Amino acid sequence: MSPLISTKWFSLSYKKCIDSVQCIFYLSSDEISDLQEYRRAQLLNFFLPLMAAVLLIASYFNVVTFRFYMVACIEAGLGIISLVAWFWFRKTLDPVIPGWTVSTITGFITIMLLLYTQGQRDSYALTIIYPLIAYPIHGVRKGSLAYALYLLIVIGTILYGTLHWPFVSASSSLFNMLVVLLMGGGIILYNEIVKEEAVQKAHDVSMCDPLTGIWNRTMFEELLDREIEHCRRYHRPFTLIMCDLDHFKRVNDLYGHQTGDKVLQEFVSIIKQRKRSVDHFSRWGGEEFMLILPNTELADAEKFAMSLIQQVRNFRFSGAGKLTVSMGIGEFDSSHDRNAFFKEVDQALYKAKQMGRDRYCNNECCPEEFSGPSILPTFNSGQY
Repeated sequence: MSPLISTKWFSLSYKKCIDSVQCIFYLSSDEISDLQEYRRAQLLNFFLPLMAAVLLIASYFNVVTFRFYMVACIEAGLGIISLVAWFWFRKTLDPVIPGWTVSTITGFITIMLLLYTQGQRDSYALTIIYPLIAYPIHGVRKGSLAYALYLLIVIGTILYGTLHWPFVSASSSLFNMLVVLLMGGGIILYNEIVKEEAVQKAHDVSMCDPLTGIWNRTMFEELLDREIEHCRRYHRPFTLIMCDLDHFKRVNDLYGHQTGDKVLQEFVSIIKQRKRSVDHFSRWGGEEFMLILPNTELADAEKFAMSLIQQVRNFRFSGAGKLTVSMGIGEFDSSHDRNAFFKEVDQALYKAKQMGRDRYCNNECCPEEFSGPSILPTFNSGQY
């Protein structure tokens, strides 16, 4: 084999090896949408096979080298449980049972080492492993509950040792253990809180429209999928309103893009003042906006749309004067297909434009002449 062929063969083999490792230890970001859950899922997908490998190797050495058969059986059993939890997680992507499997096995092993060494040889230092795993796997709230339970078990184990273990400095070991657990665990907890906040902030920034401050198109897609899932699970309808400022291109052409940006900001301000806190308002692109109204039927959404159209019609935009808005409305129920539903709302908006603008339409009808209420109803109370 020539050196060139040998080098090429080695490169291909190395690449296949790396791809195989990534396939085992890495989950595609398309499988899990939430960033925090995605991060924990990646950790689980790494910890479970690693824990299984370490336990099975330790079991082998305890049989062959040290003749600790009982310990070897326990380690082999825990290793098999870890493997089963890993395969189950890869199949279902449900992190609850595999997550508690990792933290429980970690806690059990460290307590077992504490009992086996009878608190000597600085075994208390190994207890810091638990919060290093529990907080990233479970998050701040569940991780703190799991760590508090673990602290109680460790303290109980040391107190038991003061009566039964043959060493003199039981109080000093208990003090050292508490220092390690409380200070080390506190640092890990603080780091996890900061990390979660940073991840959430980065997510929110990436999902916000920089001009208007509302959700962008990417976040709208995520929110729409979430509402569809809730609708199908709980059989609660929701309504989608697609808004488009009429003749907005003319505003940019006549008054400039700075005026156009100001118009968009003022339009967003109008909607934000009128919508409920549970409603999701997003910028789809350009002068198009999306409004998701959870647990809202079509008739209530139409009343809301009518009041918005009237308010926009009566508002004087900075530098551009009076403008109007057209809307397409659709109600989603559990029998709908996502893409077909979105197309219906888009066609309803197109119909409103064709009918003369300054109105709303749904997929069935379009009012021939719109006349909004003279006194607008109040929607800030959370009801349409």
